[in-house]
Amino acid sequence: MPILLGKDDLAVCMGNEFILGRRALAYDALIRDLREVAMLHEWAELHGMDMTNFISGGSAFN
Repeated sequence: MPILLGKDDLAVCMGNEFILGRRALAYDALIRDLREVAMLHEWAELHGMDMTNFISGGSAFN
């Protein structure tokens, strides 16, 4: 099963929890979904956002 690692080579919890919830899908689908989550995570890091707190806090993109 693929996992998402951050720039510090540690697992990214929210992204990996999402993928684990979809583990019944084909491997290629998991890879595609993980790439999309990785782009979102990279964008958030670039803009100094903590996606875990952002999503858990009920914030929305406006």
